[in-house]
Amino acid sequence: MKRELIKSSYPFGIIEYQKYLEYINQKGPKKYKDMKSLIVFIYPFSNTLVKGKYLPAKFAYGKDYHQEVKELIEDAIKDLKLTNYEIKVDVSSLKEKTCAYLAGLGLIGKNSLLINEKYGSYIAIGIVITDEVFNEYDRPIEGDYCKDCNRCIKACPNKALSSDGLDKKKCLSYLNQSKSTDYLFFDKMKYLYGCDICQDVCPYNKIEDYGLDSFLIDEEAYLSLEELKSMDEKEYLEKYQDKTFNWIGYLPMVRNLLVLKVNNKDITKKELEFFQEKHKSEKWFYDHIEYLKEKLDE
Repeated sequence: MKRELIKSSYPFGIIEYQKYLEYINQKGPKKYKDMKSLIVFIYPFSNTLVKGKYLPAKFAYGKDYHQEVKELIEDAIKDLKLTNYEIKVDVSSLKEKTCAYLAGLGLIGKNSLLINEKYGSYIAIGIVITDEVFNEYDRPIEGDYCKDCNRCIKACPNKALSSDGLDKKKCLSYLNQSKSTDYLFFDKMKYLYGCDICQDVCPYNKIEDYGLDSFLIDEEAYLSLEELKSMDEKEYLEKYQDKTFNWIGYLPMVRNLLVLKVNNKDITKKELEFFQEKHKSEKWFYDHIEYLKEKLDE
């Protein structure tokens, strides 16, 4: 198969599936036993700074990147006329950053993210796994983008980054997408969903303004406490069905907004108690609100 048939305005690379498995020293799922190639695409999020206290990280500004990237990839590979393939965007057993590295699309930085020389680390990765064999495959690039730079390590408020890599249990982006009960780690949270601190300080993310229009910030990136008061899970999922943060559900997003409100001293205890009483059956949530009430009194 000729790689020239792939039409993309953004970088992509192709690697042999077997070489990927050898690199990670694992056996692939049985359902992929006939697969031969991985086509790896990257697409840039907007790296333009938008001011505001209660905003998500940049990857959640616009439409759900899972849906958007899948559509972009479908269009890019249509001339290949593949018959046996799957498109994976951040929801598969494939190690996406490793695939992108092996495909020559960048290097893994000290922030544990893939850094592309042109687009930095504000990128979405999508992968096509197929049984087709291509006329040419890519290789990893050599080098070290970070060198002596430790800006991300120094900037991380919870010290989740170190020379040993990323400690997910301390990473705010992982914490605020879960029902974590490590309340202390939320004290330095600055984003409604996800976290950009280690990326904002990276020199590779200050090159130029870029980003797909669908990833630019929209009005649904701004969540209102008043609106959330009258919402339930079903209404939340329906309203934000096109947003990246839809999947974590209503209550974790309420928790995130309440945490930010407390961190900014922008909420009353009465408002906290309203949500605590409304969702008292959820112990993880109830206990976190109890912690926030105590913090508000400090």
